[in-house]
Amino acid sequence: MVISFANQKGGSQKSTLSRLLATSLHFGVPQLRVAVIDCDSQATNTEIRNRDLALLDLEPESRERFEKLLAVSGKPLYPIVQARLSKPGDVKQTVDTLQKKGYNFIIIDFPGNTEIPGVSDALLLLKYIFVPVFCDDGSIKSSVAYITAIRALMFRWKKLHPPLEEIYVLFTLFNPDVQSRAYQIFLDLKSEFQENGVKVLENPFYASPEFQFELASTLFPFPTTKPYEKISPYPLFMEIVDLVYGQTAAKKAMEEAREAATTIEDDALRRKQTPKKAANE
Repeated sequence: MVISFANQKGGSQKSTLSRLLATSLHFGVPQLRVAVIDCDSQATNTEIRNRDLALLDLEPESRERFEKLLAVSGKPLYPIVQARLSKPGDVKQTVDTLQKKGYNFIIIDFPGNTEIPGVSDALLLLKYIFVPVFCDDGSIKSSVAYITAIRALMFRWKKLHPPLEEIYVLFTLFNPDVQSRAYQIFLDLKSEFQENGVKVLENPFYASPEFQFELASTLFPFPTTKPYEKISPYPLFMEIVDLVYGQTAAKKAMEEAREAATTIEDDALRRKQTPKKAANE
């Protein structure tokens, strides 16, 4: 299975979504062997992986949590591999190599500009494409262009690459406040896409600065504790897995992913409480 969050605009949360989904599924679903291919010229996910690993050397508690997470999952850390779009066939060769090694869920992180040479050929490797769209005024103006581009891509790809199942739009930087301008934009855009025959995911990706920092880790799945429920990406991820593998598998996968995250969170909480308890005694 090869999927991607792809868009012509930078900053649409493609890389953030890629690593959040990869980390949650890798640690939460035993039967999946996940890998990320970083084709972005900025190498965002590669840099964040290097940063995350470096922080383990500075934070002993984080290293302990991470090592326990690896033990619970029974798998090594999923790879983030760079591939060069400028080198013909490099992305396909990387996909083939990963699949031969047993990786069965591969996420390709593309650059924001689809006009870059090599992008169109690499997109032909995908089974599902998820197009993140901003919930802002600019998206209303450009929605017709998006729809036209998506339809053109679907027509071309389904002729050249029959295994492509579908292209879906999902909304990012979502504001759940029904009184906000952003929420009205969301409703207008969703209606416009659907009226033009473009499939839209029901669950959005929420706007939160926390996704740009510790919560979008390549080492730890998204937390399941109550403070993060309102911005949790798990409903979106369940919908994606449901489309890819079916509803039963989606429900089981997300339950396992949440359980894995909760196990580590509970353990971290117990460690924080233990010194306080000892001091009181």
